Amino acid sequence: MPSPVLIINDLDLIKDVAIKQFQSFPNRQIPNIFKVKPWNANLLSVRGDQWKHVRGILSPTFSSGKLKKMVPAVQRVVSNLVNNVTEKAKTGEMIELKEFCGWFAMDVIAGVVFGLQRFSDFLQLLVEAEKEQEAQQEKPADYSTANELVYLDMCLNEALRMFPPGFYTMRESIEDTEVGGYKVPKGMRAIFPFYAIHIDPEIWPNPTKYDPERHTPEARATRHPCSFLPFGIGPRNCIGMRLAQLELRMALAAVLQRVTPVLCEKSVYPPKSFEFGRITSTDGVWVKFQLRD
Repeated sequence: MPSPVLIINDLDLIKDVAIKQFQSFPNRQIPNIFKVKPWNANLLSVRGDQWKHVRGILSPTFSSGKLKKMVPAVQRVVSNLVNNVTEKAKTGEMIELKEFCGWFAMDVIAGVVFGLQRFSDFLQLLVEAEKEQEAQQEKPADYSTANELVYLDMCLNEALRMFPPGFYTMRESIEDTEVGGYKVPKGMRAIFPFYAIHIDPEIWPNPTKYDPERHTPEARATRHPCSFLPFGIGPRNCIGMRLAQLELRMALAAVLQRVTPVLCEKSVYPPKSFEFGRITSTDGVWVKFQLRD
């Protein structure tokens, strides 16, 4: 018989469970795929003291100093990416972004972790996200300049609001406790439905409209910190968030200097289909690229 779950859409209570009461909700539910070796030892599945140990070992890998050392490897992968996208723009070839996005991400991981490089083809671009990047220079972004691309970051955040990596995240209580005056028994799972939060019109007016201006510093200051959760929240947020943001900024800055994404015959936007637990399109994410003058 399925166990009851607590679905929390109150932003203050999400903050309580994920941060203030983290000691009562330190674990995630373990998906079946992560219950067997070697997946049972990954950061998403380990629990309790083992999670603290593993997280403590891995966290320094994503410090500012370590990220700066990763930049040359990321730049090499980005250079391959730009060359390949430029060639495809010259031929007018239609490109399915979902697969190439995965290749690019794996190239970066291979480059920064193992010092290896595979064929790198393309980084995912949301068709609606491309805007003129007036601040770009004809040199590749490094660690400092990548973190100064304010408008590009706004575009990325709006894409992540509309199309986050998943629909929700979950925590599990390890003791009897209370949340917002409600009793929560040991073993109960608490779900944060961040996709529902991201499209809540009371938080994000006209939520189906792509609008990077929602993410100006001034706009962010008026919203609850738990209204935008693409990388999770609290001590169990995504450990690779800063690397992901860095490689996205560097890649987009470099690609958009050379080409502009445009709709093609196979383009379907917005995505019509979803898979359980994540947002994706069974029709593919197809675009063409045009060389910039």
